[in-house]
Amino acid sequence: MGQVPKFPGNKYFYNAVDDCSYAPAIADLSVWATTQEHTKNEAFNSVNGDTYIWRYLFRRIGKYFGMEIPDQTEWEVMGDKEKMAHSFRMEDWAADKKEIWNRVCDKYGGNKEAFDWGTWFFFDWSVGKSWPTLSSMSKARRFGYSGYWDSYECWIETLRAFENAGILPRNERLHETRPLTEEKGSTKNGVVSNGVKPSD
Repeated sequence: MGQVPKFPGNKYFYNAVDDCSYAPAIADLSVWATTQEHTKNEAFNSVNGDTYIWRYLFRRIGKYFGMEIPDQTEWEVMGDKEKMAHSFRMEDWAADKKEIWNRVCDKYGGNKEAFDWGTWFFFDWSVGKSWPTLSSMSKARRFGYSGYWDSYECWIETLRAFENAGILPRNERLHETRPLTEEKGSTKNGVVSNGVKPSD
């Protein structure tokens, strides 16, 4: 598309501390909680155990795909009204992108039907908040649970799971087919190619 990726939420949440829950982590805690005598009839939060700031996570995920995303300094909305606020909605953004996804699949691989599986509305909710949504693992820790997951690694493992299932193009394929004239550190349409390998 030749466009610099932009964060769809607001300035507040771009700079806010956030957390998330990895599905295998939820499963792990669920097994632990249902197999311990002392956790019977207790309720527990389940998050990865770390925190991150979207300002940096967004750019790290971009590097996985070989892009250097610049720090975002211009905003349509600030997120200062304590209500949902979006620079743009992913549902609206995706409305005319299916044909582009089809061309990506033709060139790099992937499942064309997967575009219709996108939960755009959920991501809109995830990044459009203008208030903190951190959850505490303190109770689970007091009861003896020690599970911990690095959220960035969870994102990468999830992407790789989709790649292995043939849903997303394999990351290695995206890097291998980058035009030879696009050298490391070069700029094309405002996006800097950094030559990052999938393992970086």
